[in-house]
Amino acid sequence: EAGKFSAAGSATCFECEAGKFSAAGSATCSKCEAGKSSAAGSVTCFECEAGKFSAAGSATCTECEAGKSSAAGSVTCFECEAGKPGSAGSLTCFICDSALIPLL
Repeated sequence: EAGKFSAAGSATCFECEAGKFSAAGSATCSKCEAGKSSAAGSVTCFECEAGKFSAAGSATCTECEAGKSSAAGSVTCFECEAGKPGSAGSLTCFICDSALIPLL
């Protein structure tokens, strides 16, 4: 059964843990690649949304911290450029409105 595995000679199928997946008839579960995640019992891994990232074998995607962003399927977040901040989980860094930039 997809999302489960069993060892040779076993009478029982076991659910793959979160962060792993399997096809029907598998003897083992495989780790999700970096930039993807899965729930327990998954038959595939899903790409992290933009603004999130993950390491290989992750059960969930982690939100980028404030001042950083990422594209969908990312393994890390990148820093926003000066003058283009981003809030936590930002899909993109945005350009500051000139009315909000303090004059020095």
